[in-house]
Amino acid sequence: MSVINSGQLRDLRAAQPTSVLLDVRIPEDFEASHIAGARNACVFLMSFLDDVRAMVTDPGTPIVVYGADNQSMESADAARRLTAAGFRSVHQFAGGLAAWKSDGLPTGGDGRKPELPILNGIKPIDLSETRVEWTGRNLLNKHMGTLPVKRGSLTFAEGWLSSGEFILDMTAMTCTDIGDSGLNAMLIRHLQSDDFFAVDQHPEARMVLRKCSPLPNGRPGHPNLQMLGDLTVRGVTREISMVAVAGRTPEGRVGVQCVFWFDRTEFGSSYGSGRFFSSLGKHLVNDLVEVQVRLLA
Repeated sequence: MSVINSGQLRDLRAAQPTSVLLDVRIPEDFEASHIAGARNACVFLMSFLDDVRAMVTDPGTPIVVYGADNQSMESADAARRLTAAGFRSVHQFAGGLAAWKSDGLPTGGDGRKPELPILNGIKPIDLSETRVEWTGRNLLNKHMGTLPVKRGSLTFAEGWLSSGEFILDMTAMTCTDIGDSGLNAMLIRHLQSDDFFAVDQHPEARMVLRKCSPLPNGRPGHPNLQMLGDLTVRGVTREISMVAVAGRTPEGRVGVQCVFWFDRTEFGSSYGSGRFFSSLGKHLVNDLVEVQVRLLA
């Protein structure tokens, strides 16, 4: 495998017209703009090697792969995988489309990749796509389930999430890991009783996101948002700090995912807690409850 520049790429294509130039970015980016004469085989697809084998039947055929630019690793990854798969003449154009355009060389594509608009103001939460899951544990075991979101909204300022709120329906709590319907219902009654969440008196829980700030060095797919909120359970409100992964879908919708823990004893639930009882045996229940949140606006 060799690394070549734009001049070497032009020379190779002129000297070996049967060579194959592969743009290994996602199809949407390829369709918007690509090096003239290139074909597309997205390196992120599980079918990548099969796709290339369908295009290049002779493993000795010269293949040149390129991506966005010399900062993005898709071309290096593609070259490595193709070499390991037995293709004998693989070349990486590391500068990618950015270097090609910088040299003023011909491109193709329809240019249709509009910039997403900058979000501002209040946006409602999509209740059909939003999901909140809980996990409760003891020393060796756990139970898990869901909590429906009744309503909520997210507020944006100059493209960043700045605050928000969502309401949970505690009366519709589910358990997803117990298949026996009788045992499942028994656990839900236990959790909804005064032992845990006193749902008769407090049918809703609430999370108010008071402050959301971008994290330094945040990036897509990595925690990039610090959130400070107030969680209200059983009529008691406590501050919760959490980090989240936030981003936008290709359609422009905003997604936020985070995981946080709260100490149920700070909200008035003492059942099975080693904080209050000295000898519990098999009745010990961990104080911390894990909550996984997926919000879509």
